[in-house]
Amino acid sequence: RIVELTYAPGNQACFRVYKTIEKLLIEHEGNLSSFFSNNQQPDWESITNILSPHVKRPTDINEKTKEFNEWAKCFVEVCLPSDILSLGIDIYDTPGFLSDNREQILTDNLHELVKRIKPTLLFLYDNATISDTDKSCFLAMKNALGSMERVSVFFLNTKADCTSIANDYLLDDDPENVPLDLFENTLHEKKQRCYELLLRRREMASEVLGRLPDSVDECTCFDI
Repeated sequence: RIVELTYAPGNQACFRVYKTIEKLLIEHEGNLSSFFSNNQQPDWESITNILSPHVKRPTDINEKTKEFNEWAKCFVEVCLPSDILSLGIDIYDTPGFLSDNREQILTDNLHELVKRIKPTLLFLYDNATISDTDKSCFLAMKNALGSMERVSVFFLNTKADCTSIANDYLLDDDPENVPLDLFENTLHEKKQRCYELLLRRREMASEVLGRLPDSVDECTCFDI
């Protein structure tokens, strides 16, 4: 099932399961506001337990049946308090693209989503060298889109934080002990290095609308 994350203040946090992506008929809904009573520590474990039955692939349904297709067509909307979501950014999680044997219904769901909202494809990968698994997942998504209108892509290398960057460049791993200008220069060097690794994966870089520039400073579709 495709899951949409959208903004709501804590006292209005909720989820809805719709029969289809058109969001015309609600099949199930629930209130999540009680889990955000502590603004600093939301009860994510309880939220996960409540949402799991609606988003995890059922083990008692054969994937080759009409019953599974009906289950997979359902669209899950989760409304949460979030600084990022409050900017008007909605996030859609599309499942199934790590598998070479994904069901046709998952591709159909992706087609319908793209036709309706014209999204930017945010591709997250942890290893800067881009593993074969990451590459296969990305190409599977692009192939699933087929001849549809090309979708803009943003690449985000997620395995980079202050401590790991400091260790890679032999800096003190306590940010308080590193001059700001030194860290900014180091961060820029790290971003450029990761970006160059992306450029080497021509089968991925060539899918971006337009040609990727050589410098990360000129690129608007990559970050770490």
